Amino acid sequence: MVLIYLCFKYLIIIKWLINMTDEKEPILDKISNAVLDFVGNLLGEKAKESVKEAQSKIKDMSADVLSKAMEMADSVIETLKLQENEQVQEAKNKIKDFLNEQGLLKEE
Repeated sequence: MVLIYLCFKYLIIIKWLINMTDEKEPILDKISNAVLDFVGNLLGEKAKESVKEAQSKIKDMSADVLSKAMEMADSVIETLKLQENEQVQEAKNKIKDFLNEQGLLKEE
């Protein structure tokens, strides 16, 4: 019963964090912090530290993968000679901006 209560509590917190518009912290970081707090309250500080370390490694790996994917997309755009296409460039820039805002893309 306590576990159900804690899950419900953290789902409410996550929803609240996502709906906050005043802070500039990326949504994924907000969710990540809520999950860390949940694990810490449920399983203790050691488990929280283990999850935090795993999240850090996953975030680094994700950034590498996304950087390579963006390089491949640039290569495809160049191969298809779409560098001058405004819609393609606009879409590419929006994707890069979003990934940068979320902290998922390594700075060039």
